[in-house]
This record gives sequence, structure tokens and C-alpha cells, in this order.
Amino acid sequence: MKKLMPPLTGDMVVLARLCSTIKGRFFSDGCFVSCCGHHCSLAVRVPCRLVHILTQGTSEQVWVQSGKELILVVFFLLTLRPVMQAVHVLLLSQTIMPNFATLVRWRAHRQVLRQSVGWFEDDFAGRIANRIMQIPPAADEVVFQVFDALTFSVAYLMGAMFSLGCANIGLVIPLLIWFSLYAVLLRWVVWRITLHPAP
Repeated sequence: MKKLMPPLTGDMVVLARLCSTIKGRFFSDGCFVSCCGHHCSLAVRVPCRLVHILTQGTSEQVWVQSGKELILVVFFLLTLRPVMQAVHVLLLSQTIMPNFATLVRWRAHRQVLRQSVGWFEDDFAGRIANRIMQIPPAADEVVFQVFDALTFSVAYLMGAMFSLGCANIGLVIPLLIWFSLYAVLLRWVVWRITLHPAP
């Protein structure tokens, strides 16, 4: 029976094992990204809600009826949302990415130190050192792009489902159909790219 996806081999296994050492930090940052994405969908609905409130009467009536709601929205947009964005940036830029690059660099050093003298004689020393210094930024960028794309996709999908569901629950069905077809297409493309890597 033909497998749908090829097994993890080579660099993919190494990246997966390295990411597993800091999976707790990935999970915490993913939660913050999901919350930020959900709040972005709420930020889109706020102007619509604001227009609806302002058409209900005079300014005095609007303040009496919806004053607390307006204060909570302002507090959220000016305080909570920037704080969550700042925590997300700090988690990603100060705890995950620098530590992941350092982890990859020291693992590469340890791998090179295990080699025999003859292994070094068969290659240029400068090229080996260059590879050791180039691998961490490359692995760091790959992990960042994959993590960022996945978390934001999930976050905005959930936000879109929430916004459409509040308007009409039937609007969620086309979104789920589109997402299912897109996931099938993505799996098909990634499978063929993995089977035929660049030379």
C-alpha cells in the first residue's frame, strides 16, 4: 500500500528532535498567537458594533446605554491587545529563536568534535566552520516560518469561524469546505516537494 506521506528522514528528523526540546515554549507562544488572532477578528467587529450603537439615539442616550461597553472596548484595544502582542514578540524573539539557534550551533559543534582527524583532512577546515555557522540561522528561519505560518493560519481560521458564526452559522460551512480542500492541496504539494528535493 502506497504511503500518503514519506517518513521523516535526514534534516527533517534533526529539526523535529531539536524542536521537541523546546516544545513547551512553542506551545505557550502558539496560545498567545491564537489569542492575538482571535482578538484581531474581534477588532474587525468592533467598528460594526460601534456604528450600530451610535445609531440608537443621541450621544447622551448612547453613553447611558452602552458607556460601559465602550470603556471596555477602549481598554481592550489600548491596553490588553498591545500587551499580548508584546508578550508574543518577547516569547518569539527573546526565548525561542535565539535559544534555538544556539542549541543548533552547539549540537553542530558536538557533532564535529566526534569526527576523526582523517575526516578533517578530507575537507577544507574553512568550509566546515562555515557550515557550522550557517546552519543555525537557516534552521532558525525554517522553524520560525513554519511555526509562524501554522499558528497564524489556525488563529485566523478560528477568528473567521467565530465572526461568520455570529452573523450566520451557515456561513461557516463554505469556510470549512474551502479549508478542507486547501489542506488536501497543501498535503499533495508538500508530498511531491519532499519526494523530489532540490539538487
